[in-house]
Amino acid sequence: MWYASIPSQTVVWVVNRQDPVLNTPTVTKLSANGRIIIVDGQNATEWSSPMHTINVTGASAAWLHDNDNFIVSSYWSFSPESVAWQNFDYPTATLLPGMKLGVDIKKDITRNITSWRSRSDLSLGTYTFKLILSRLLEFFLFQGPTIIYASGPYNGAVLTGVPDLRSQDFTFIVVSSRDETYYSYSIRDPSLLSRFVVDATVGLV
Repeated sequence: MWYASIPSQTVVWVVNRQDPVLNTPTVTKLSANGRIIIVDGQNATEWSSPMHTINVTGASAAWLHDNDNFIVSSYWSFSPESVAWQNFDYPTATLLPGMKLGVDIKKDITRNITSWRSRSDLSLGTYTFKLILSRLLEFFLFQGPTIIYASGPYNGAVLTGVPDLRSQDFTFIVVSSRDETYYSYSIRDPSLLSRFVVDATVGLV
């Protein structure tokens, strides 16, 4: 997926970054049991979304929101309770407004962002930015197994290593509860385009 309005193609999400489809053409479908599938020119399934944790009926639908969240929902309702799968649960190299970076214990999902291998190769790179759950809530940038940056622990107001994480244009939030712990941000001006990226070239966020 990429921005429609930016002349230079700017990819923000890839579903099958480790398994590119070689047998073209391809088609993306919504299966009868509500799973997104990619089939190749021989009608062989190249990729499918995970099995759902909720019941999905034949009335299910898939919908790409304008915020880049691609949702499979039961009963066409698109309420949070009806969402069976969404790409926001599986970020790649980019965190967009509304995405969560962290751990959802209830869904058993860990949301990290990992760099592309290079600007022309969108497979997994060597840099990963993620939350480490411990006594203190803190985010780390890894190069392979090595920590190269730490945000500092969250003190209830800010990440102590990033005290200037404030802006008139953005709202930053950190949530820690029994079910999930995550960082997210939103934009006050909807005309502003923003993305939080792990860069493969220089190893920065």
